[in-house]
Amino acid sequence: PLHWWAKEIDSYLAEFLYLEGRSGSHACGSCREEACFHCASCYNGPSFCQRCIVEAHRCMPFHRIEEWTGNFYTRVSLKKLGLIVQLGHLPRETCTSPCPSGRQVIVMDIEGIHEVNVAFCGCHRALDHYVQMLRIQWFPGSVEHPHTAITFRALRHFQLLSFMSKASAYEYYHTLERLTDNTGVYRCPNLYQVFLRIVHEWHHVRMLKRHGRGNDPSGSKGTKVGNCVIHCLVCPRPGVNMVPKRVKEDEWIDVLFVCGDANFRLLRFNVSSILRDPRLNKGYSYFVEEEEFAKHLALHEGSMPEEANTCNNHGAIKLATMRGGKGMATSGVRGAICACHECRRASSVVDLKKGEQYVYMDYALLKSLMTNTPKSVIISYDIGCQWHKNLWKRIEQYGPELALPITPDNVIILVPKFHLPAHISECQEEFSFNLEPKVGTSDGEAPERGWAASNLVASSTREMGPGSHRDTLDDHWGDNNWWKCVNIGISLLRKVQEAVPQREEHRVMFETFSETIAHSQGGMECLKQWMESVEAWEKRRFSKVPVLNPYVVALTLASVRLQLARDESDRDWGLASGMTITASKMIIDGVHTEQLQYDLERESKVLGPHSMDLQHAKVLEKEANLRRRIEAWMDVQHIYVPEIMGIRDQMDKDAEGDCVVAWNINLLLPSKLLGNKVLTCDNCLYRYEWDVRRAQAAEALAGVRHKMILETYVMNHKESYGHGQRQGNKSHILLEDCRKGKANFMMTYNRARDALFELAKPLNLLEGLSNTYPRLNPEDVMLIKQETSGETCRQLSWLWVQAGAMENMDSEELQDALRIEWCRVRTRAQRWTEECILLREEMARVIHSHDHLIELWTRRAESTIEGTARGARAYALHQASIHREMWDYCQRLWKHVDEWLLIGHTQGNIVNEGDDDEAEDE
Repeated sequence: PLHWWAKEIDSYLAEFLYLEGRSGSHACGSCREEACFHCASCYNGPSFCQRCIVEAHRCMPFHRIEEWTGNFYTRVSLKKLGLIVQLGHLPRETCTSPCPSGRQVIVMDIEGIHEVNVAFCGCHRALDHYVQMLRIQWFPGSVEHPHTAITFRALRHFQLLSFMSKASAYEYYHTLERLTDNTGVYRCPNLYQVFLRIVHEWHHVRMLKRHGRGNDPSGSKGTKVGNCVIHCLVCPRPGVNMVPKRVKEDEWIDVLFVCGDANFRLLRFNVSSILRDPRLNKGYSYFVEEEEFAKHLALHEGSMPEEANTCNNHGAIKLATMRGGKGMATSGVRGAICACHECRRASSVVDLKKGEQYVYMDYALLKSLMTNTPKSVIISYDIGCQWHKNLWKRIEQYGPELALPITPDNVIILVPKFHLPAHISECQEEFSFNLEPKVGTSDGEAPERGWAASNLVASSTREMGPGSHRDTLDDHWGDNNWWKCVNIGISLLRKVQEAVPQREEHRVMFETFSETIAHSQGGMECLKQWMESVEAWEKRRFSKVPVLNPYVVALTLASVRLQLARDESDRDWGLASGMTITASKMIIDGVHTEQLQYDLERESKVLGPHSMDLQHAKVLEKEANLRRRIEAWMDVQHIYVPEIMGIRDQMDKDAEGDCVVAWNINLLLPSKLLGNKVLTCDNCLYRYEWDVRRAQAAEALAGVRHKMILETYVMNHKESYGHGQRQGNKSHILLEDCRKGKANFMMTYNRARDALFELAKPLNLLEGLSNTYPRLNPEDVMLIKQETSGETCRQLSWLWVQAGAMENMDSEELQDALRIEWCRVRTRAQRWTEECILLREEMARVIHSHDHLIELWTRRAESTIEGTARGARAYALHQASIHREMWDYCQRLWKHVDEWLLIGHTQGNIVNEGDDDEAEDE
């Protein structure tokens, strides 16, 4: 189409120029006198004389009028042509005692900024001037003698534009100025501050209207904390959308998923003050009530003892008291959000003064759980492993105002999936969404997605005063919640489309894997033990005795070191009493030193001819340190294997005096001595290295699996959220780190495997070794199913089901690996099954929520306020109608879901984007 259009460019250009001239009849379209005026805003309208164009635009005072000068059209205002807008009466009615404004009123509209002659009604029953303006949908700039206003349509337009494009008030106002005059010749009065004030007031009044405060006899003064929140239609709310009574086995279905996180981009500079820019939303929406929060901080901030960190050095912990700075009133915000549907919860956001101190997190989360909370809650927090330790002690210190309506037994703390790999291994099983039963496929990362949209307004909100900052963010979060409600029908349907086939795929995968193990020797007994182990671990939160974790490898370097130390305690090597390094410790240190050699060699190969001198210096320093370490280790080795000194002397002679770099020094570990026909060493040393190499191989394989999972998360996160140069660079760095780490673990495993094959010869352990330790090739560590979302959708590796891999279940390493993989395959099948159950229940909750809202607005329609009864009733009935239409839309959209859940697959592309025609809330 663009090529065809390009051929007609000159024709388009000619038509553009044609519109600049005077065309058609020169007679007035009404009285047939000579016409010199036409309206650029009216659709294909005729030209008029001055009297007729003023008469035609009595109800359209903001149209753009142009006057023919004899050579071209020039802009002229209706005010200049004599139009006077009469307020307080119907159009074309005459007021018997009009009250002139004394000067023109400046009105901001979508098409620009206009000067308008206004006559207020002065009759004996006349309304206040600001009310007369509101009746014609002009929002006055002041209550007393208003001389400025903004039209409702301009305010609606800006509000929706700011929601969609995050345009700031500054940008919109200056757009209106340029629409008024784009040459700079005519300068409009500076009404920017008036625009800001009216927008602030408009947001607040619209919020009160949309939440039924105008239908309540108490009006705005009766508004309570949390009254003006758009609640998630899906999250369980007692008395609104939950089944009244469930059997105990099904109570998990009504669990509430909540996430907490901080955002340090939504800071605010230290501008204005609460006196000049007061808050209008006093805890009505998503920010907490400020005065109560300030009292809470005064009592508890700084009074909590500093808690020891037992996990990695997370930034949220390290910077808890270090953020903020000069010129900042707040360093960011801290909030709680619905974990599955990304809706902001009522009274769930607080301003931060510094970093993520627990007192801020506690207040935001606990306040959000004070009302509409079911019996069970799952909380996701990126440092939940540390935050939860003394949570209930802190709650006791806070007192009854933050006492939860639920007990500790009904609260589970987890860590979001994408954040979990940054934690230590113990946390990665204990706080994993993947391994926690009855959570479906929730990932706990909702805050990150929610903050991504909020960050787009940070550049404007940080320059606002305290009131505008909070109320503007409240307004944007309210729109976010509303839009989630509008699109929840399609959102849940798409989740069902994904979950049903995944449930079947992973169910079959689990059954196939279990059957394969069951047919192996000792397989049935293993499956029984594994099932008992994993079920006991899943109930560990309710157990008073420690439970073994079935997801971890029993064989590690630390466990091998402990076992070897115990075995060696009774052995006498005939050494001097001052010898403190045992033979097993010597072997462990040797294997570790060998790894350091490979690491340094890899680092040196990265250096090129253009590398900085500092980089070369660091490598040389590391080499010197490594050489000293090797020499010290050799001294110990010579004590246990004195014959090695002769071999090293011969190696030095063969080198002919050339200096060998530290990473090329042959350590002559027992596995490297087997080729020497002259030298042999004690069988205990072979056995020690055998045990160490087994542990090294097991840890390397665990590292490969971990890096594969992490690489999948990063790749999928990049595809979904990593757009743009900055995010792309960060994702690229993370991916490169994953791939390098995976390659390093792979090489470590293969080195350990080669050493095991050498050591197996003198120990007579070659039988079945190739099945237990197959070589790891690049195709075996390909990225896990890139089109899916990581661990939840991971495909079973061929390594576990290849022919001959499970002929003998006696191998400890094979049992460990198979047990872990079987447990994970089982959890993936369970999570997708749970997801289907939760999705069906969520759809039912949406229907119940709309039923509740229909009933609520119908009751409000019966409430009356003197003077506005008809309008209030009409608005309430309109809202009830909107929710009835949304109720009907969801019912039609989901009519086949029960059938799909039963037969195990969906049919065709059942989401029709063109049908997404939701009614607007106005």
